[in-house]
Amino acid sequence: MKGSPSLAAPQDGWMTRDARALSRPATVAERGVVAPFTAPLLFGVRLRAGGQAGLEVVFPNPSGREGWFVLPWKSAAEAFRPSLADRALMAALGEAQPTPSALRAAARRAAAEGLAGRAARRAAQSPPPDGATQRLRVETFLAEIGLAARSAATESDRRRCEALRAQGQAAAALAAAQPAACPVGAARREWLLDGWELFAAAWAETPAAERPALLRQAACLAPPLPLEAESWPGGEALGPEASPRGGGALGAVAQELAEAALARWLAA
Repeated sequence: MKGSPSLAAPQDGWMTRDARALSRPATVAERGVVAPFTAPLLFGVRLRAGGQAGLEVVFPNPSGREGWFVLPWKSAAEAFRPSLADRALMAALGEAQPTPSALRAAARRAAAEGLAGRAARRAAQSPPPDGATQRLRVETFLAEIGLAARSAATESDRRRCEALRAQGQAAAALAAAQPAACPVGAARREWLLDGWELFAAAWAETPAAERPALLRQAACLAPPLPLEAESWPGGEALGPEASPRGGGALGAVAQELAEAALARWLAA
């Protein structure tokens, strides 16, 4: 991530109508699902249904200030230069509702074309990871964030690590509280762990010296828990740590890292 360009400040025509509300969206559908894009400026942004406007891209305020921005996919494609693999992902998703399971299935179909590299292609041909594997990856990532906080070079990095870990732990704890045998509970678990496994995959592929920069990026992009989660089993225990704290200005992830993270995210 060293030397990666930052997103430019929003220009005229950028949709900001949900910028404040998206800091704590009402529903998971309003929040959107974290997308495994491989273009440097698109890794980890969210997709959601936009009605007649089609799919929309949701991303943090690039300046580092509070709030989120929303852009139709067509405009995002012009501004952020998606890779061929990203375009294949969007084609594979088609008109399906963007949910964690639908996006993972589309990502597997797109990666099978080989546009995101050989590792992602091999991963797409292997069995998908099960729920237990996904939870273990997230738990390992959160534990390692705790260790990173202890050795953080700056106080702001330490606080950012602790806030990110608390936010992830709140999501993971709520996911564990959802009924295992219930289809609704399974869908909720997917939404609650959405994004965290992708960041865990990127963390595992990132050299130790570059991990602080990745954590700053994850702190920007970590999906907030929606208000509706407070009514789910275990949701009454949600505290302020469930809300995102902000991680500074949004940067970019090297395409090589994004492709490696995609391969790890897809593999069993």
